[in-house]
Amino acid sequence: GETMQEARAGDMIHTLWELVEYASSIVTLFPGDVINNGTSGGTGVGTAVRGAQRFLQPGEVVEASIDGIGTMRINVEGEAVPAGG
Repeated sequence: GETMQEARAGDMIHTLWELVEYASSIVTLFPGDVINNGTSGGTGVGTAVRGAQRFLQPGEVVEASIDGIGTMRINVEGEAVPAGG
């Protein structure tokens, strides 16, 4: 696949601990929970980053890896069509 962005936790605006603190103020966190904090800097959908906008399409796979822990793979699916619509 095509690498769309690559960043490390140290590149984030907020530290891991700040993210956990904020998330745990809203919901109860359990072992194994995953916190998705969005995209790293310089990877927005604007045209200044890589030309024309590029959005995920059904059938594509998003992978997020943490060295020494593992890789999470997420299959992109299309929007559900409401019954009768």
